[in-house]
Formats: sequence, C-alpha cells, structure tokens
Amino acid sequence: MKSRVIKLSDPSFHNKNLEILTKLFISNSPPTTLINKILFNTVHNEDLTPSPATNNVDLDGLGNDRVSNTPTLNRYFSIPYIKDITPGFTRIFNNLESNNNNNDNHFKINVAFRSALTINNLFSKVKDKTEIGKLSNIVYKVPCSSCNKSYIGQTSQLLKFRITLHKSDSRLQPDRCALAKHVHTTGHSMDFENTIVLHQENNKFKREFIEMSYIFLNDSSINVK
Repeated sequence: MKSRVIKLSDPSFHNKNLEILTKLFISNSPPTTLINKILFNTVHNEDLTPSPATNNVDLDGLGNDRVSNTPTLNRYFSIPYIKDITPGFTRIFNNLESNNNNNDNHFKINVAFRSALTINNLFSKVKDKTEIGKLSNIVYKVPCSSCNKSYIGQTSQLLKFRITLHKSDSRLQPDRCALAKHVHTTGHSMDFENTIVLHQENNKFKREFIEMSYIFLNDSSINVK
C-alpha cells in the first residue's frame, strides 16, 4: 500500500499521503511502532523524512496547501475514545503543537481514535476451562507437601487416573516410580491437590522429551536423572 501511495501521487504530496495512510492504520489499532517500521523504516515514532526535492507540505485549517521550510517532526498516537475525556487529551496535544511553533524543530502530533471496546470486552468466555483432572497427554508436576521437592511426570491418560495410580503405588509398589519411592522412604505425603500441568502434547516422543527437559531444569525434582 505504501508503494502504491508513492507511485500514484506527485512527490510533493508524498508526505501528506503517508500521513493519511498512517492515520488509517492507527485507527485499526495495530502497534504504532509496527506502523512506523513499515512506512518509515524505523521502529521509533520518527519524522516523515521529506523528499530531497521538496519541502514539507501540510494542510492549513482551511484545507489549503501551505509550504514550510521548517522541518516537521511527526508523532503518531492512537488512544481509546472515551466521552468527555479523550477530547481533552486532543486539546492538550494541539496546545503542545502550537506552543512549539517558534522553535527551530516544529513537531506535529497526529492523534487517531480507536474504540475502547474489543471483541474480548463484548463477548464473555462461553467455553469453560477443562478441569485439570480431565486433561490428558500432559507433562505434570506434583509437589511434596512435606518438603520442597516435586515429581515431574507425563501421561497419555486423564490426570485424575494417573494420580489415583500414584496413590496406589505409594502404598503397594514403592519401586514403581520416583514419586512412590519418595513417599515410601521418607514418610512424606504428596500434595496431589496442587498438581500443575506444565505442558500438553499429543505426540508421545515429544511429550517424553519435554518431560525430560523439565526434569533436567528442575533442581528440586525427585526424579532419577
């Protein structure tokens, strides 16, 4: 779009057309840093660099062209429109601009309004979160309620079934996994109520790799490393 603006307009109108394009983009609420990067090849809100063959071209309050030899630094902002509040900010920005007219480097503040409402504001989340016990294909962590250790595991089953198995193993088969062995040898109890899901992955190979990575990075895990 920037290329079309440049190619289809006279060089004397490039700055003004880019200003209009910038306001159009800002009104659709993308980050202003991204807009400036795309249109002006900078991540900062820098000035519209005039063409070497032309002066800065602007429109006066009457809609007429006026030419200025003073370099203009253009600033672009998008702010939510809130009745009785946003217009006051606009007046402040205009005063800042007019108070700077006598300086060597004149700056112009361009403000675009955007809606304060978003799709997330308008619609509530209609889908309830899945209960943690009903999650499957996960990597999970169970803390010990008696010390700062924790157990990291992975399962394709529902988590609630895996926890039931851990409780059974802690009593009947202490050598079956590191969790059961920790409970059996120390007399500690695991805090199953505060089990957390670290990751969800359907692919078994990837899930086992992720589990191994969490174990390796967790200095307080009771897993065999």
